Amino acid sequence: MVLALLLAGLGGTWFLCRPAPEEAWRAEEIRLASVFTGDTAAYEGLRAERDHAVPKIEDFLRRHHRMALTNLASDLGALGSPDPLIRKLAEARLTLAPEHCDAWLKVRGEEWPDSETKARLKSLLAGRSKARKQVMGFLSGLYAEHFNRLYTERSPALARDGHDFEAQLFFAYAPFEETWKRLRNAPADQQLRFLLLRLYAGRDRAAVEWLRRFSGTEVLEMASRTWWPVEIETSTTNAAAGHEIRAARLAGNTASQVLRVNLRPASGAATTREWSSIERWPRWLYVFRFKDSWNGQEGVAYQEGRVAWANRASGDLWGLPKDPEDDDLWLPACELCPIAWPGKCEPVRAVPRAVPVPVAVLTRQEIKDWSDGRVFAWSSSLFPPSVRERLHFEPNRHPVPTIYASMEEAKRPAPRRVNRRQ
Repeated sequence: MVLALLLAGLGGTWFLCRPAPEEAWRAEEIRLASVFTGDTAAYEGLRAERDHAVPKIEDFLRRHHRMALTNLASDLGALGSPDPLIRKLAEARLTLAPEHCDAWLKVRGEEWPDSETKARLKSLLAGRSKARKQVMGFLSGLYAEHFNRLYTERSPALARDGHDFEAQLFFAYAPFEETWKRLRNAPADQQLRFLLLRLYAGRDRAAVEWLRRFSGTEVLEMASRTWWPVEIETSTTNAAAGHEIRAARLAGNTASQVLRVNLRPASGAATTREWSSIERWPRWLYVFRFKDSWNGQEGVAYQEGRVAWANRASGDLWGLPKDPEDDDLWLPACELCPIAWPGKCEPVRAVPRAVPVPVAVLTRQEIKDWSDGRVFAWSSSLFPPSVRERLHFEPNRHPVPTIYASMEEAKRPAPRRVNRRQ
């Protein structure tokens, strides 16, 4: 009887002292947010939960990985909140923002009126690169630890839908060598899909090296079925070297996740062609068309964040990105951050017909000057502010050109003058 009363008393004490659901939820959110700010102790605590660790970390990413500028600005302001949960979530979301956002965050932080927010942002920016690398390590570690189960579960998911959130994350961060061992005897389509996901995510050089087993024709065919469904430009003929440019999406004047595969001439009656180089950009921003194309060039685009690989006959891959451990954190996203990557303004051989950009009447010499990488002052108003900040505008070398709103307007005959006798 005494024992029963004692146990009942202890049970009542636990019931009264247990965390309320709201408090438990807040504590869990803070703990998960701490993982994404590089807190090793928080990660080890999560890792100890074994099978629950992966869904928890992926769910947090799905809910909190945001790209819109309004959200970044909101999180910047939330750094000064007195609520520790709001502050911690803001820190996590700002840590997850792409690396090239640093300059934007620094400038906006300097303009911020609250000194406490400025100080917290300064501290966050100082440790952001290290925290992002730790997050990459956390993801890789979890996926390595649970590799066998997750590989079996997520291989069919990736085959069904290349944009499956969890499948993309797993195959982007799972150990490459272990994954490739599983795929060595798999159908070629399955191998190529995995390699192109690693290329899409910019995850490591091993994927590009194994891509050399596949022809340029095979790469482009799989690209069109997966992450690059939109054809932007093609000049592929069997008789000569050519290329094809594809994108994940084309909206307005912006092509996102651009892939260019340069092809060698076909030999004999071959129906497939080898690739000579592969280039990748997060985004192309089409700026204007030429009224009259020249030398195969139709207009100008700002091309952001180029990475290129050249497949040389000698067997060496040239122009590879940084070593895998130095890569930036990659996360699946349905849209790109509107802050521009560093890039270059270049004439392009084709501007898709549906792209709504103005038309400039340029002489051949000025088109040539644009081809030499120059950007002239008259064009500054045609660039959005985030791109304008990335460019150096030279003084105009030629008279300011006539600008039309569309090609239809540019091609419209000038109204005839009627001479009236007095």
